[in-house]
Amino acid sequence: VIAIILASNTKQVRVPDVVGSSVGVAQQTLKRDGFDVNPVRDNSAKPRNTVIGQNPSGGSTADKGSEVTITISDGPAIKGVPDVVGDGRRAATKKLTAQGFVVRQKLVFSDEATTNRVISESPPEGSQVQEGATITLTISKGQERRLVPDVVDRTQDDATALLEDAGFQVR
Repeated sequence: VIAIILASNTKQVRVPDVVGSSVGVAQQTLKRDGFDVNPVRDNSAKPRNTVIGQNPSGGSTADKGSEVTITISDGPAIKGVPDVVGDGRRAATKKLTAQGFVVRQKLVFSDEATTNRVISESPPEGSQVQEGATITLTISKGQERRLVPDVVDRTQDDATALLEDAGFQVR
């Protein structure tokens, strides 16, 4: 029986876990331990320049001098705010959340806009913001209902003044 033993010139070493580290610290750590670093970037909710993944994973073993790919966060994606002014409340909210935005609604009375229609958005349409940013929609509650003042037994001038002060047009 002949036994052949192959000697390997490469030494297996433990790969340090650099996920969560800054890109500079991760590269320095991996190079210090004898690895080549291949950085790739991707959008993420994690802060920019934070390592969000690595291959091979931390704690595993690999050949000294081999390549470790680290995925670095570019931060959240930047997106344009779509125009939803005039849209219905639900449609506007659905459109914005589908694009990764958080929606806040502010309800106001409006003599011009129909109930549940978007009057304005902030930041405005076309603005470039990070994915996950909050978009505030001002939504119409319709016309404000007002209590009609009692003008019975008043003079025409007094009645007109009371009604106009309450926001009514008098004919």
